[in-house]
Amino acid sequence: MEHLSRYDFLWAAAEDVARGEDARVSLAFHHSLAVLDLELQTDKRMVVDAIVLECVSKPEAALAFTDGSIDLATGELTPGVPSSSIRLDCGFASSWPSASHFYICFNPALQGETLRISIVVAGEKKTLAEKTLPALSAGKMLTLKANYNVSDSEAIRIVNLSEISTANCYLVTKPSEYYMFDARVKGNGHIPAQLSSVVTESSITPGSVLILWYNCLQTSNDWVDECPIEASSLTLVDGYVFFDTPANFVNGNVVLAAFAEKGVNYDNIT
Repeated sequence: MEHLSRYDFLWAAAEDVARGEDARVSLAFHHSLAVLDLELQTDKRMVVDAIVLECVSKPEAALAFTDGSIDLATGELTPGVPSSSIRLDCGFASSWPSASHFYICFNPALQGETLRISIVVAGEKKTLAEKTLPALSAGKMLTLKANYNVSDSEAIRIVNLSEISTANCYLVTKPSEYYMFDARVKGNGHIPAQLSSVVTESSITPGSVLILWYNCLQTSNDWVDECPIEASSLTLVDGYVFFDTPANFVNGNVVLAAFAEKGVNYDNIT
């Protein structure tokens, strides 16, 4: 959602204002654009090239514009060079099994017009849904939920670190890679004789997974806080842990903690 700050536009106006002793003037800021929240659910992970938003009922409509003016008395927008479509370039993998959210700012003054939301995958544009806009004021968010069945040719390849055998730790070496491993086995599944009196089974049933701690290679006196994996990508599905590595590879270590309880997160962990 961070990209919205580059496109959002705020305005404020004040009339009959007398400057106080502290030289401050109170201003109430308002949004000029509305926001579409596309909540996309997929059955597999895939790389989303782009999301395209188009006004199909009125091709000349100003869904977006490159310049224009605003009436500071009313907040009314007068688009300059209009466009009836918006393209949000992505280039990243969809979330899974949770939904991915894509946020697009657009002109709210299109009540009753029909928007088409499309996804670009593997260079091919496909329609997700069409939506007739309700009455929508600036600064409000319109949420649209959509499902997409990912074909085998579109699904990303996930490297199974435990394909040959499970272990206590795994080594990853590539940036922008997608990994998984079996978290249902303690280490390599072998219980040493010295522990047989206290550990009777090598199998476990994890319900949640979190990053316990991480570190990275420090090359100067200025502390660098970088995680070797994308923290937001960490998830547990059917006993397997999934995670991604960042585009800029980070040399370091990550310790993951598995919990028997489901729904454990950093806010409720005790």
